[in-house]
Amino acid sequence: RITAIALAPLSVWFLWMLVMNVGASHEEVHALIAEPLNAVLLISFLYCVFWHGKLGLQTIIEDYVHQRSAEIALLLAVKFSAFLCAAAGILAVLR
Repeated sequence: RITAIALAPLSVWFLWMLVMNVGASHEEVHALIAEPLNAVLLISFLYCVFWHGKLGLQTIIEDYVHQRSAEIALLLAVKFSAFLCAAAGILAVLR
């Protein structure tokens, strides 16, 4: 629930950023993301999106996968891939 609450304003901000930068050059978007406030908001958005997705998939797996070994393997795969994707996105913002 906390990630959903955090994602509400962050999603509005993110969509606004996308709409306002349609047709912008790579340099303009890079400069916009390089601003500290935008970088922090984008990193927060990425973190919350992947954490929220991980929590949702974890709930689905726990509810519908009944073989314990498959459940553990899927949970590990979801956690690992969510971490990797979030880390890659955050690294991209920081670079």
